[in-house]
Amino acid sequence: MSYLLIDIGNSYIKYAVYAQNKLLAVNKLTHEQFFAELQSGHLNLTEQPQAIVLVSVIDEASVCKIKEQLSQTFQCSIQQVLTSETTAGVTCGYSDYTLLGADRWVAMVAAFKHAQNSFLKDSAAILVVDCGTVVTADVVDNTGQHAGGWMMPGSLLMTDVLVQKASGIHAGLESSILLQSRPLQPGPGSSTADCVIAGSTIAIVGFIEQCFIQAEQRLQQKPLCILTGGGAEELMPLLSITVKHLPELVLEGLVLFIE
Repeated sequence: MSYLLIDIGNSYIKYAVYAQNKLLAVNKLTHEQFFAELQSGHLNLTEQPQAIVLVSVIDEASVCKIKEQLSQTFQCSIQQVLTSETTAGVTCGYSDYTLLGADRWVAMVAAFKHAQNSFLKDSAAILVVDCGTVVTADVVDNTGQHAGGWMMPGSLLMTDVLVQKASGIHAGLESSILLQSRPLQPGPGSSTADCVIAGSTIAIVGFIEQCFIQAEQRLQQKPLCILTGGGAEELMPLLSITVKHLPELVLEGLVLFIE
């Protein structure tokens, strides 16, 4: 059976067909591009899906719009993954599990499964970091208990705040769209834009490394640090800790939720 797996993020939508026990041709589009291609029937699919499984961080009205179009286009069942108290051996650490973002939940479950498959079970503690529009980090111990996490704005959100709120430096900043295209760099900047990029870069790098330190103290062992999300690849060379990059972690995690 083939499934269309969809990860609806704040800035982009990733999708792939899952068949023969593997992901086939992962695609990444803006929301506008995805909806246009969905409406026109031009999604890049290797084969017709027999069911759809998705996870989303956007508002429910927008998700409903996408689900309606998916239903019209493919005429098959659609399963939206939501956070639950326990899934695949992982237990949510929130007092109210419904408040934990479903994308974080899927990433945690997938990362824990990866750690169990890669190491002895008693060494499977993880720190999973999603470097997206919002940067999140979550700790799961070797029993599958979620020990909590951290969140911070990504580079673009930090830039947007400066553009909107710091009028004194506004003139020296490019638009946030142009800043997006600049590579991350931690060194001192020689222009306002460079300083903003450098500041946001070291903030995120410091955040990830401090989360690792805090996780190690909490777990009493070094966790496997797994990075995912659109900004992960650029950040990896800047980190002083060892990390594992799993770019399709959320899509791979959706497989574990197929009903």
